[in-house]
Amino acid sequence: MTGETYGPLKVTCEAIVQEVYGGNCAILRPQIVAGPYDHTARYPYWVDRAGREGDAGSR
Repeated sequence: MTGETYGPLKVTCEAIVQEVYGGNCAILRPQIVAGPYDHTARYPYWVDRAGREGDAGSR
């Protein structure tokens, strides 16, 4: 899989799911996916921020 093939393969997979399941499926397109190889620190930032005393959790 490459950057050039990812999009077309994703669209093909979504079409197959819709063909097989019709209206009994949901196609999810998350804006950000974080995992063990995501070195952008997007996920740890939010976990850290939510855990800080007096921050987002106190609103």
